Amino acid sequence: MRKTPDNLVAYEHVLRANALTRGRPNNPAVIAEAKVHYERALADDPRYARALLGLARVHMLVWGAERTPSYQQQSVLDRALALAQRAVDLDGASAEAHAMLGWILFFQSRMTESVAGFERAFALNPNFVDGRYGLLLSHVGRAPEAIEYMKRAMRFDPFHPPSHTYWLGKAHYFSGNYEEAIGLIRSGAERQPGALAPRVLLAAVAARLGRHDEARATAAEVMATLPRFTIVDWVKFINLDDREYAERLMGDLRKAGLPG
Repeated sequence: MRKTPDNLVAYEHVLRANALTRGRPNNPAVIAEAKVHYERALADDPRYARALLGLARVHMLVWGAERTPSYQQQSVLDRALALAQRAVDLDGASAEAHAMLGWILFFQSRMTESVAGFERAFALNPNFVDGRYGLLLSHVGRAPEAIEYMKRAMRFDPFHPPSHTYWLGKAHYFSGNYEEAIGLIRSGAERQPGALAPRVLLAAVAARLGRHDEARATAAEVMATLPRFTIVDWVKFINLDDREYAERLMGDLRKAGLPG
């Protein structure tokens, strides 16, 4: 992938936007600022694949941010897919482009193609590590593999974003290692103020361990963040493809007092 475009102004915009989007920010103002930078980079260089990937990432962030009008809007997800596919078309040798495409395909419920996208990225660059693959493994019934993968991802990046801690906790939860899971998930939630996903899982694992006060308090935070939350809608939204894992999560969320 072309790291530096002919237009250095475009390169600077991408660097600024990348810094803003590191670690899955859930602040709408930060996401909007990053979007402006990626769009300015593309205005200067429409074939700059890194800017296309960044803009695809921004679309994924607003699609998953509860406080934005674009939350769970299919058109936003489709736009992200088109941007990532364009980046792959421009630079088919880019591991990052194939990984982003795989990530978006995951949320399009195209699981086989999603896994294939990440595997293509790893084939192109055996040293490439992407924590999102660990989350994908957890959602397709391969949680023990996800544990090992997330540990590797965190070793490669000592300053990894808090989402990695949460994703490792999720892998432990689905592997049945609940005591290991709860500390990691709690840490991930504390380091991502206002983020919904780690709090949903924290409510579940606390209920599973019989820590009912923590489960109920966390469930109340979930409902305050997303008053229309239901367990069925949530499991559908996160694309939990493994039936056994989905049933476990739904049962624990019911124990936490969240609505079905």
